[in-house]
Amino acid sequence: MNARLALEKESINAMTAKCKQTGALTLLDIQARLDPCPLKNGSSSQHVLTIDNQRGDNLYELVITVSSYGKGIEFAGATEHRHEEKIVPAGMSKYQTTIKPNNSKPAKAEEIITAIKFYDSTQNFPSGFFGNPEETTVKYTIAIQ
Repeated sequence: MNARLALEKESINAMTAKCKQTGALTLLDIQARLDPCPLKNGSSSQHVLTIDNQRGDNLYELVITVSSYGKGIEFAGATEHRHEEKIVPAGMSKYQTTIKPNNSKPAKAEEIITAIKFYDSTQNFPSGFFGNPEETTVKYTIAIQ
């Protein structure tokens, strides 16, 4: 095996180990992962987002957007998945969507980007929500084999 091919294989194997990523906001732990990982050509995996809301009260108007940097994966035929929840109670919540390789843009690796946006109970007033929503993004890289 030549040196370039060995380096490429090593690089892909290193990316496989990054099948998940965590993030946090105040009293809110977030984990995004792919199961199973790596993603196999001709099959699918589940992108799983876990939100551990330790704030003791609800989150409101939650918007989750999952996309990929190079559009090398798809979500039910689309290059982006969007999920909305009006109210998310305190505690652990899990959201998942199916991912498969995008045959029209084959790739050996892809970065999955999960963005979440919400209001918390301190911003909820009878007349509507006050201020800007809280936002964060979690990114991880997967291998496609």
